[in-house]
Amino acid sequence: MKLELIVKDLIGMKYGWWTKDSIIGDNEPMWIGIEPLPIKNIDKNKTICCTGLINIIRRELKLEVAGIKTNSDYPGSTFEWYNYFKTKNVLKIFDINYSYPKNTLLLRNYKDYKDTGHIAIIYEKNKLNHKLDKLLHSCPEIGVNIDITLLDSHFYIENGYYEY
Repeated sequence: MKLELIVKDLIGMKYGWWTKDSIIGDNEPMWIGIEPLPIKNIDKNKTICCTGLINIIRRELKLEVAGIKTNSDYPGSTFEWYNYFKTKNVLKIFDINYSYPKNTLLLRNYKDYKDTGHIAIIYEKNKLNHKLDKLLHSCPEIGVNIDITLLDSHFYIENGYYEY
């Protein structure tokens, strides 16, 4: 199934902050579970964090959500996604000057409760300048969107945001 078909009904969902007190389960904002989650059944008044978006996409594709098989305390979190990809030996250091293919997942690992990391997907390629590729992600104030460029998202902080 194409990514566009999966996420079209999620665009505009409001962002929900993950906190250490968030209930981890098949609910907002993380959307953790094993079974596919029919997107059309999701209440659009609920919230979704960046990893919640990835978790829903993975579930729709019948793929694993990081940390579920290992019985992590925080499955589906940026920390668990980092561990999942590290274990699979697929993490590559992010380079803003490299043109990543469409559907590449970008990651900033969890640091602490103030910097919980981020995860996004290269969604729409810009033929003239890869730094203007559009990202699919969920972020504060905007929620699920495809309007922010790789350049703007990466330099959300001065020295660059994405690590992998």
